[in-house]
Amino acid sequence: MAICIPPTSNNSLECVVCIWQSNLNPWSKSESLEWRHYSGVKNLLMEDVYKRNSPQVKLDNNHIVFDRNYQIPNIDRHKGRPIRGVERKREDKYLRRERFLGLSVSSGPCIAQLQDPEELAAEKFTHL
Repeated sequence: MAICIPPTSNNSLECVVCIWQSNLNPWSKSESLEWRHYSGVKNLLMEDVYKRNSPQVKLDNNHIVFDRNYQIPNIDRHKGRPIRGVERKREDKYLRRERFLGLSVSSGPCIAQLQDPEELAAEKFTHL
């Protein structure tokens, strides 16, 4: 499932990562398929558990059943979603995308450059 490909290929950065079907109704024949990547940390956890020959792994509010290729919510075992493995290169952008979402990059100076460090520290303590 989430197992890295051995470095016997020409590119040792290739690996298989898991994605899950994210449609509102994953079993609908009329909806177009939507797939989302698990975070890099979750993929590493899944890979580690899979290598230990464990049949499943718990991730937050879901658990993954490897032999059925399902993601199942812990609160309702009857609402599973398909998962699958896709081959990717480790440098693909999505692997760390969630870490940087919501961060804005400014070309201006940061707040620490605008204030004296002692004033900045004092300001932080006044907000506690």
